[in-house]
Amino acid sequence: MSVFQHSRVIPANPEAVFAAFEDPMRLARWWGPAGFTNTFETFEFQPGGTWRFTMHGPDGTDYPNQAEFMEILPPSRVRLQHVNLPRFELSLSLEPSGDGTLVTWVGVFENQEFSENMRTFLEGANEQNLDRLVEEVRATPVSKFICPLCGQLNDCLGAQEGGDPSKCWCNAINFNPTALARVPPEYRNKICICRQCATEPARP
Repeated sequence: MSVFQHSRVIPANPEAVFAAFEDPMRLARWWGPAGFTNTFETFEFQPGGTWRFTMHGPDGTDYPNQAEFMEILPPSRVRLQHVNLPRFELSLSLEPSGDGTLVTWVGVFENQEFSENMRTFLEGANEQNLDRLVEEVRATPVSKFICPLCGQLNDCLGAQEGGDPSKCWCNAINFNPTALARVPPEYRNKICICRQCATEPARP
């Protein structure tokens, strides 16, 4: 077996980075090396779920792929098994790092001879994949109606046209300071988090 490990700090919280993976439309935009596009046939984002898709190379070559999701822990971990050749296990972990997220990408290939012969290409492709993930996260605007932590509606009356901020739900609760600290700096005092995130138990 051969192991490939890459890491990148992305200037967004883990929830925002994870959202770029769990949404198939967004995942299709950034998955694969530079110049590749994707067509998803099946995307069952749950443990045991199937992910069947075709990658289209810049030269027009099609590459059928099939994987099985083995572990999904929002917003911190995704682990999958690529079941057609070349077979490999891929793990992506997301950890808070300052004002961003440290993404660690680990691929373990079954066929050592194949992966070592392709190491230069695979390492470059993985870095390009992370480049595309960074661009996807940066390019996705955050709406004033969307919680910047979980991506759900925040029901903020102050953000609604004609809404009365003094009657908003946020005036009747005590915000968890841990949740507030997780809001990216560029959204603080600009976009509300949702009630669930505001009252969630403190993380260890």
